[in-house]
Amino acid sequence: MSNILILNGAPRKNGSTASLVKAFTEGATVFDNQVRKAYIQGMAYSVNRETEVAGE
Repeated sequence: MSNILILNGAPRKNGSTASLVKAFTEGATVFDNQVRKAYIQGMAYSVNRETEVAGE
Protein backbone atom coordinates (compact mmCIF):
# COMPACT_ATOMS: atom_id res chain seq x y z
CA MET A 1 0.00 0.00 0.00
CA SER A 2 1.20 3.49 -0.85
CA ASN A 3 0.17 6.93 0.32
CA ILE A 4 -0.57 9.22 -2.62
CA LEU A 5 -1.13 12.97 -2.47
CA ILE A 6 -2.73 14.62 -5.50
CA LEU A 7 -2.27 18.39 -5.80
CA ASN A 8 -4.86 19.83 -8.16
CA GLY A 9 -4.10 23.40 -9.17
CA ALA A 10 -6.62 23.68 -11.99
CA PRO A 11 -8.75 26.85 -11.90
CA ARG A 12 -12.07 24.97 -12.19
CA LYS A 13 -12.70 22.61 -9.28
CA ASN A 14 -15.14 20.49 -11.34
CA GLY A 15 -13.39 20.65 -14.73
CA SER A 16 -11.61 18.03 -16.80
CA THR A 17 -8.64 17.86 -14.41
CA ALA A 18 -11.05 16.93 -11.61
CA SER A 19 -12.33 14.08 -13.80
CA LEU A 20 -8.76 12.82 -14.24
CA VAL A 21 -8.12 13.08 -10.50
CA LYS A 22 -11.31 11.11 -9.80
CA ALA A 23 -10.40 8.35 -12.28
CA PHE A 24 -6.85 8.09 -10.92
CA THR A 25 -8.15 7.97 -7.34
CA GLU A 26 -10.60 5.19 -8.16
CA GLY A 27 -7.88 3.16 -9.89
CA ALA A 28 -5.37 3.68 -7.09
CA THR A 29 -7.78 2.68 -4.33
CA VAL A 30 -8.54 -0.62 -6.08
CA PHE A 31 -4.97 -1.60 -5.20
CA ASP A 32 -5.37 -0.57 -1.53
CA ASN A 33 -3.51 2.72 -1.90
CA GLN A 34 -4.47 5.61 0.34
CA VAL A 35 -5.18 8.74 -1.72
CA ARG A 36 -5.54 12.29 -0.43
CA LYS A 37 -6.48 15.22 -2.65
CA ALA A 38 -5.77 18.91 -2.20
CA TYR A 39 -7.21 21.69 -4.35
CA ILE A 40 -4.47 24.29 -4.10
CA GLN A 41 -6.35 27.09 -5.87
CA GLY A 42 -8.28 27.66 -2.64
CA MET A 43 -5.30 27.44 -0.30
CA ALA A 44 -3.31 30.30 1.15
CA TYR A 45 0.43 29.72 0.78
CA SER A 46 3.62 31.66 0.31
CA VAL A 47 7.03 31.01 -1.18
CA ASN A 48 10.03 31.11 1.14
CA ARG A 49 12.55 33.26 -0.71
CA GLU A 50 15.10 32.92 2.11
CA THR A 51 15.97 29.33 1.21
CA GLU A 52 19.15 28.96 -0.84
CA VAL A 53 18.87 27.10 -4.11
CA ALA A 54 21.90 25.13 -5.33
CA GLY A 55 23.59 26.82 -8.26
CA GLU A 56 22.37 30.36 -7.55
